[in-house]
Parts: sequence; C-alpha cells; structure tokens
Amino acid sequence: MSIDLLDSKVSLLQADFADLEEMCAAVRTWDLDFRPLSMLAAQRNAGQISLASFGRVEVGHASLNVSIEQTGAPPAGKLTFAVPGRNGYRRLWWRGREVDHNMILVYPIGSEIHCFSGADFEIHTISIDDDVLAQLCQNLELIFPSNKQRPEIFPVTQERILFLQQRLEFLRFPARPMQEHALYEALSTLVKLWIPFRSTRPSTPDGTRGEAAVASCLERLNAPGWETLSLNDLTAHAAVSERTLQYAFRERFGATPSEFVKMRRLNSVRSALMRSDRAAVKVGDIAAENGFWHIGQFAADYKRAFGEVPSATVSRSAAP
Repeated sequence: MSIDLLDSKVSLLQADFADLEEMCAAVRTWDLDFRPLSMLAAQRNAGQISLASFGRVEVGHASLNVSIEQTGAPPAGKLTFAVPGRNGYRRLWWRGREVDHNMILVYPIGSEIHCFSGADFEIHTISIDDDVLAQLCQNLELIFPSNKQRPEIFPVTQERILFLQQRLEFLRFPARPMQEHALYEALSTLVKLWIPFRSTRPSTPDGTRGEAAVASCLERLNAPGWETLSLNDLTAHAAVSERTLQYAFRERFGATPSEFVKMRRLNSVRSALMRSDRAAVKVGDIAAENGFWHIGQFAADYKRAFGEVPSATVSRSAAP
C-alpha cells in the first residue's frame, strides 16, 4: 500500500446535531443506537460527527455532549480503530471494562458496539477493509495477524496519542492540505503499535460487589418488564444494599440507578413516539406503558431530556 492507493477524499457527512435520533440516522455507514443517560445542557447540541471515505478506508470524528449508552455496529466488513480525541474518553465503559485516555480500541470485523460514554466524549475512527490492511502490513514488513491474534485494545504513550490526534484532525478542518498523507501516517503508526499486542482482549470487571451488582442490573434491564422496575426491585435483584448500588451506578454512569432507569424509559417513549401513527397515537398510553403515571411530571421530564414536548416528537414521526 502507498499513499496514491488512497483514493481522493469523498465527504460523507459533516454536521452538528441537536437530536441523537437524527444523528444516528445520518451516519449511514455505522449502525448506531444512542440512548442518552443524562439531560442535555441548555443551548448545547447533542454532538458533532464528520465522516469521509478515502477509497476503502473510512475516517471519522465524533464529539458528544451528553452521557450515552451506545449500541450498534461499526462499518460492515471493516476493522475499526478508535483513537481518543483531545477531550479523551473521560468516562467510557467498553466491552466489560473501564477504558482510559491511553487506550486505543479496535472493533473486530463483524463486532457489535455496546458501551457507556460520559459527556464531553470525543473520538477519531479509522475503518479499513481486511485486504487493504493486509497490503499495508506487507508494505511495512509486518506479519499480518490472524483473526484470533488481533488485539482488541492496547495502551500507547501520550506522545503517540498526540501524534495520532494531530494526523487525524484534518477531518475537522476541511481546508487543511495533505489529507491522504496524514491519514496514511496515522494508519501506519496504528498498525505498528497494534500488532505487537497480540491476542490482547478487554479484561472483565474485577468482580467487586458493586460491579457485579451493576452487571446483574443491566442484565435485568435488558429483559422484558424492565420499564416498571423500581429501585427496590433492582437492589433485591442484585442482592446488595441501596447504598452499594447507588455508589456503583454513580461510579460507572455518573447517575443514580433511578436516574439511569428514568432516562431509559424516556428513550423508550421517544422511540415509540417516533414510530407512531400521528393520527392515532396516545402519548399518555405510551407513557404509562413505560412506567410514567403522572402525565404532567412526565411531560416536564421529557422536555428537559430532549428539548421538546412529546407532541413535537409526534409531529416529526415517520408514520403519517
């Protein structure tokens, strides 16, 4: 692989988004579902995303202004590197462990995303086809790793992180020249750093009582009937005290269990309203199905979370 094998840049997306649903829909090469875990601060957009394609290499940048549960998948058929942006990861729980700002993440081909990120999250991504990666390894005189040998996470020095950030920031500044050269330098450096950490997998949680309780609660919250769970239900399910569960949730998500569940329920209502028939939808019924019994308080919470009243969401729903 050489610089001239990277096709000229084709811009896929560069925009600010006030709404996470709109953001996920716009990022077509990724399969994303973002659920906010905290209220968005007044006068702030939900985030900004830029994407560009250089032939069979896709490069992206994203910054988010709200704590989010992220699910979905990276670009199909590509291996994806994730490099922390200038703000770092701050609070990121990824594939069963807390990740810090010295970590490079690698999404294997065909992998799924499920992580929890805090506010002020910023990341650079490079997604590359496997045969292009093999050619790059050959040019760099490196042994192309098999799928089982490929590290999914590896630490690097702050000096290397800064180097990668500088090479990848061209996407935020479209007028900056030598984009292909900067991308090639970043990709070559990533591969050289990545390959020595063969078979490195994210470690599992350390087994503390709080972490085990959070894992148990998340499992229950992904099962049917989660919408009406109370704090007492969660503490009983996790077999810990309320204080232990409160502390563990705040440590991982920056929110209490009750706040976490409320945001999940608000997102469930919002998703239902976005899919609803505008002529037949009954907001109160959908709210009640998700555990909101006081319609006035629900409407106030909904507006604080999403910056609009439920009826405004219905007016933008996909169904006529």
